[in-house]
Amino acid sequence: MNGLTHCSPGSCQALQPLNTLIVDDNADAPASLAAVLRAQGRAVAVGINAQSALEEVGVSPPEAFIPDIGLPDMDGYGQAHDKVLAKAAGFQHYLVKPMEMSSLQRVPSSTARHQQ
Repeated sequence: MNGLTHCSPGSCQALQPLNTLIVDDNADAPASLAAVLRAQGRAVAVGINAQSALEEVGVSPPEAFIPDIGLPDMDGYGQAHDKVLAKAAGFQHYLVKPMEMSSLQRVPSSTARHQQ
């Protein structure tokens, strides 16, 4: 598969795969999500702490970043004002766990529209 396909009622369009970075200190969670995203055609890197994420960003900057904001080596909480701060920092989407896969699947199509 060369890219993602976004389908809405009556139409489908191919989307370019997004280079995605997932960071979570619970090894099972990012591994499962990475498997699903790879099956959808995404290039996915997984980090287990903030330091590994920072190193990965230096090597291959992600187009989509799915961090656990409660990492032991970096602090965050997922409060309402955090969404405002994330948007101000340039994040286009802010999802909080547990999330519905349908919410995550909508992100590539809206990101692709934003980049055009």
